Amino acid sequence: MSQSQASHETPFCTKYKALIFDLDGTAIPNRPDGMPSENLVNVVTELQRNMRVCAATGRAWFNSKEIIRKLGLYDPCIVSGGAQIIEPESEKTLWQKAMGQPQVESIMTVARQFPYKMSFSDDEIAGPAERKLIQGLERIIYILSVSRKDTDVILGQIRQIPAITAYETKSWTPDHCVFSAELRN
Repeated sequence: MSQSQASHETPFCTKYKALIFDLDGTAIPNRPDGMPSENLVNVVTELQRNMRVCAATGRAWFNSKEIIRKLGLYDPCIVSGGAQIIEPESEKTLWQKAMGQPQVESIMTVARQFPYKMSFSDDEIAGPAERKLIQGLERIIYILSVSRKDTDVILGQIRQIPAITAYETKSWTPDHCVFSAELRN
């Protein structure tokens, strides 16, 4: 048997120690109620016999835990756009990086200029920026369903805030986007 034949016959799981995958648009349909297929759940279960299997998502923990549990993941998962690592079974935070109040206030100054809803790290319900109260440190801030017209303006302003990374992601609302802002490493 040639070396190239042997490498093709080597199981995927013996070559790699871990598999980390995104949720929205990869493991699940990109919609609020998206859940993994039974086929994917079975594949994940099989892979876990030989490697670590983890999710990485821009979703906050409260908005990803049902999906992660359905997948049967038990190795640490990256949530909130990389600002937090959670142990899924215990929900213990293994690591997190939060913005300070000055950065949160600067983002809120930008957000309050626009009519969009927003949410902080663990908010389960989004609300208008002008009604959001800053309670201290936040890992990630989402500005939701932003129109294409305002996209570049908001992104440009938030990217001017020192030590903050801001990025656009696909919205569940057609022709809109979502902004996430978090502390730069």
